[in-house]
Amino acid sequence: IDPHANPIDPLIAELHAADGEDRVALRNGSRLVARLVHAVPMTDAGADVPQVNTPPGEAPTQRLELATRGTFDGLALKEASRRPPAPGEVEIRVYASGLNFRDVMNVLAMRDDPEPLGSECSGRVVRVGTGVQGVKAGDDVIAIAAGSFGSYVTTRVELVVPKPDTLSYAEAAALPLAFLTAYYALHHVARITAHDKVLIHAAAGGVGLAAVQLAQRAGAEIYATAGSPAKRECLAALGVRHAMSSRTLDFCDVLRRSQPEGVSVVLNSLAGEFISKSLDALCEDGRFLEIGKREIYSAQQVAAVKPHATYTAIDLAAIIANDPALTRQMLLEVLDTLRAGVLKPLPVQTFALDEAADAFRYMAQAKHIGKIVITQPDGNAAQDTARIRPAATYLITGGLGGLGLRTARWLVDKGARHVVLGGRSGASDEARAELHDLERGGAQIVVLQADIAQMDQVSQVLARIDQDMPPLRGVIHAAGVLDDGALLQQTWARFRTVMAAKVAGAWNLHVLTRALPLDFFVLFSSAAALFGSRGQANHAAANAFMDALAHYRRACALSALSINWGAWAQIGAAVKHHVTERAVTQGVGVIEPEQGIKILDQMLGPSGTLAFTQVGVVPFEWPEYARRFAAGAVPALLVDLISNVQPVQAGDQRQQAVVARDETGKTPPADWADRLAEAPLNRRRVLLITYVQEQAGRVLGINQNKLRERVALNEVGLDSLMAVELRNLLGSGLGLKHALPATLVFDYPSIEALAGYLEDEALPSLLVDRGAPLQEGDLSDISVVASRPAVTGVLETLEEMSDEEVDRLFAEKMKNGPAP
Repeated sequence: IDPHANPIDPLIAELHAADGEDRVALRNGSRLVARLVHAVPMTDAGADVPQVNTPPGEAPTQRLELATRGTFDGLALKEASRRPPAPGEVEIRVYASGLNFRDVMNVLAMRDDPEPLGSECSGRVVRVGTGVQGVKAGDDVIAIAAGSFGSYVTTRVELVVPKPDTLSYAEAAALPLAFLTAYYALHHVARITAHDKVLIHAAAGGVGLAAVQLAQRAGAEIYATAGSPAKRECLAALGVRHAMSSRTLDFCDVLRRSQPEGVSVVLNSLAGEFISKSLDALCEDGRFLEIGKREIYSAQQVAAVKPHATYTAIDLAAIIANDPALTRQMLLEVLDTLRAGVLKPLPVQTFALDEAADAFRYMAQAKHIGKIVITQPDGNAAQDTARIRPAATYLITGGLGGLGLRTARWLVDKGARHVVLGGRSGASDEARAELHDLERGGAQIVVLQADIAQMDQVSQVLARIDQDMPPLRGVIHAAGVLDDGALLQQTWARFRTVMAAKVAGAWNLHVLTRALPLDFFVLFSSAAALFGSRGQANHAAANAFMDALAHYRRACALSALSINWGAWAQIGAAVKHHVTERAVTQGVGVIEPEQGIKILDQMLGPSGTLAFTQVGVVPFEWPEYARRFAAGAVPALLVDLISNVQPVQAGDQRQQAVVARDETGKTPPADWADRLAEAPLNRRRVLLITYVQEQAGRVLGINQNKLRERVALNEVGLDSLMAVELRNLLGSGLGLKHALPATLVFDYPSIEALAGYLEDEALPSLLVDRGAPLQEGDLSDISVVASRPAVTGVLETLEEMSDEEVDRLFAEKMKNGPAP
């Protein structure tokens, strides 16, 4: 619920809601529910490797135009003709276009001089006019171009510069106007130095964040305003110590208390009383830089308040039109600084071209941090790969494990020449052999022993990198520890063990690197945080924290990607702890290393890092996975994933054969509860044995026909975690309203014993719940479904037992047979 809202009424309303939603957030009067959705399409070949971008195809020639001014709903895509480039011009196939406040004002009829929508873009040159030098067809470029919300745009060659390979099209399209405005204002007009104190309004927007970076680079002290707590937290994470609200006029008083003489520079984009208050906050001989388009002050108005101050209204559009050479020079200077890693790309929120109205409305609501970019399908996007720089250092935590080493191999194959592998223990013989092989390929591989959960040790690792190696440009947090156990055996100590690497480690890396211009900050999370995983409550919680951290970093305009990996084959903790065997029995496959690395490469490509903050990578067999849910009982979280999937009914042939021997002549009902309710009394035990065999076969991952009715299940591989799962499957498959006893499989260790228990103690309750008449021989006392004293005693003991002790108890129960 909203932090400051009255919790009682909405909480009661949710408790009484009957829509099946069990994850609800109430924000600003809206009710939000959680859904997992397919993130990306599959390849045409049907491989389990997702493609980050839309496959190439001949794009239609269209342009975003305004049919009716004054409303965003008046925006429409219309067929457009292409204009061949004149002498000194180039034509560009547009892949991304930056949205600016000027465009919003244009659509809302707040400007008297309507103009083509879109002023900046990135894409690929398709044609050049005569006399053009230094640019050719096929070049990826960044351009300033009127009417760039379209498939193609033509502009002057002076306003076209090469796109750095390290930038995605969306990042590139966000650069020109924001950085040029801030660069011209702060450097060419104000000429800021380390002695300046600068007030930057709307500092979480595109121009604002560009100005923050440029002011930090100059060494100036920054005072900033932003509209929401999240935006101010973002600025604080970037190192801005004085972040105030832009929704009240209190900023002036707050600033004057800490800086009585005022600031030397104001970069203003606000209107109304904010202008006069900002002039009050300016020192007597300060420089006021007005980049807003409304309420421009005259010289007389400024002189009446600050006669010795300078006031400059900056019109970047006029500078671009009248001095394209200066425009190009400034843009190249900005790009050179970005290539050097001193500046970093702006965070972007992307919308597809056919979602333009939503993008404009989103900007008008001032919800975004950084820039809003409108994108189009990119014919070469599938070739985008991770931005790996030879003159940079990359840190992998958990780097000496199987997954860490495989990731290091990928980095080196992509061109990395400086990789630091962190771990709590030294390298094994197998790991050392892999490290030597990487070094023979020309890479510098440094192993630094450190506990990632200890901030001082992480700090020492980063200090070593800063002192002896090229700048750190990428972090992959792959460290993790498993300590699985049924919930009754979980303790805070076991949670602490698992959370140390995931929670403390991720937070330490975040805190100590948030001021660095990282190209990527990747967290290797787990699918357990998305779907849950029996026996892994601590693991799921720890990874959920990392997922939330990724979203927090992105809200702070920092790089972040959390990947909820499923179980990997051959490498990783899941193999060591036999998680993969349990997964395949539940309709969940495993990720082959080559496949996983290919997906990682796509997720880290320029488009991938923009498209996702959190993504799950799990090979599902959806029909098999759907079998765990009763008809109509798919959790709301998963309904978009499996709502159209028809569950596979493994064992249907045998079930139908059994029922066919009944002399009812009826077609078997759709589920087990119906079958049992309609079956004659003398056939129920047979049906229940088949039912238990099916569920046990699923858990064990073996053919149910190979399970003998009187053989103890632990003799065919059932362990304590599997016993918990089998108990749950038996209850959910019958749709029982009450959970079966926690020690069910301990007390009834064979298929025959389990079927007997279900017939004697669970079936009567089921029949009553479904309105089926009780037949002669049915138990009339159905309260026996509740836990018996013997079970209660075992439960009290289980809470004090270790996993090993539970397994020994399980083995003894299996050996001695069911309890009396």
